Amino acid sequence: MTEGFDPISLLTTSKVVRDGTDFRVVSPADPFLEKIERTTRIRDKMILAALALRHDPLNVAAHLEMSIYIDGLDAEYHMRAAITGGETIWGPVIEEVGPGFDWENVEAIEPLLDAYRFLGDELLEQGDLEGARNAFSRLLDLAPSDRRRAGREIEKIDEAISHYTHRP
Repeated sequence: MTEGFDPISLLTTSKVVRDGTDFRVVSPADPFLEKIERTTRIRDKMILAALALRHDPLNVAAHLEMSIYIDGLDAEYHMRAAITGGETIWGPVIEEVGPGFDWENVEAIEPLLDAYRFLGDELLEQGDLEGARNAFSRLLDLAPSDRRRAGREIEKIDEAISHYTHRP
């Protein structure tokens, strides 16, 4: 295998476009995502999200949309796929911008931040404290201003882990 080759990158056709300090995501799934925003019927939203994924298999917004309307392991799958797609397209941009930048107010990355929030909540509900802590920690890496919510969740998780590991 070629050094530096990332096979996951073959699965996403989304691209982050940077225009000065503004960012946007461009994808062949965009026409379907735009229709999702205009419809109110859940069934139609799921069909459109599935069609979007046929055009861009790791599209963050489409996977996130799917995770909203299903539950359990299927929702977790879509949250993790959204994160994989998001980290694939945003990773190089995040690295280029550098650490310490607060992505909270960058609208284009919002689906990735939401995927971390939703995954953290889902794993917490399942009792996977370490997994939830990792999701909320990554969210704080990307959006330090989310400390009020994600930071509070991490504190509660740490207290729970401490309680269970120090039981007599």
